[in-house]
Amino acid sequence: MSVEKHVEVTENGIIVFRLIELDDSPTNPLEDSDAMGTIYSFCNKHRNFIDPEEVKQMEEDKIYLSYHEHGLCRWFVRGSERITDTWDTVDTGGVWVPDKYLLDDADSMGLKQLDRQNKMSEWANQACDVYTKWCNGDVYGVVIKAYKAKYGDDNKLYDNIEDYRHDVELYDNSCWGYYGIDEAYDAMKHDFHVSIE
Repeated sequence: MSVEKHVEVTENGIIVFRLIELDDSPTNPLEDSDAMGTIYSFCNKHRNFIDPEEVKQMEEDKIYLSYHEHGLCRWFVRGSERITDTWDTVDTGGVWVPDKYLLDDADSMGLKQLDRQNKMSEWANQACDVYTKWCNGDVYGVVIKAYKAKYGDDNKLYDNIEDYRHDVELYDNSCWGYYGIDEAYDAMKHDFHVSIE
């Protein structure tokens, strides 16, 4: 399903479709990527549940998280936002734990005490942002396709990609796994350069 569509016709009669589509089967970014850490929930209804007692034995670089849910969910570093909605928000709803790559980065930077804690909070916040988008289905793909432009009897351009489903693709490129519509839109504008010989 296209969320955003841009159509252009080049000087040499090529129609280019630039589409942003919902990614209907995105992978969990915290399981699929290195240097993201892991988020655990203290709610036993969540698939990433962990007993809070287990957390006490984890290494000291963990960061406690708050959790808000009202239709959609949102994870964020505990204390980083003022909680005004106490009905739908749990002050300590889970924990973020850095992976070995982040621990190695922190060690190689020579971070100690407060500087280390601040860096861990920054990384936890980034993980919360991406994880929240994944939980809410806010993940997209960018699809670029090009065809020889077609016109109807009234000289009106066929500007729906379905009109070209039986035509030869002159260009086809797609990339999936953009977390958030802004990231997908930026990629569509800047990362895809159509070159047709």
